[in-house]
Amino acid sequence: MWFKNLRIYRLAPSWDITAESLEAALERLSFRPGAASDMTAFGWVPPRPESGLVHA
Repeated sequence: MWFKNLRIYRLAPSWDITAESLEAALERLSFRPGAASDMTAFGWVPPRPESGLVHA
């Protein structure tokens, strides 16, 4: 399987946010499709269709 747009982030060991709180924070910035007149739309999407925004 080849990825077209993959970004991997490494978190510092001192980062102590739980998966639940991270998902709540990402949910506020989730992807919403733009209107026909919008030039761009952005936001977070789940890594898998049937999963949440955080895969831990």
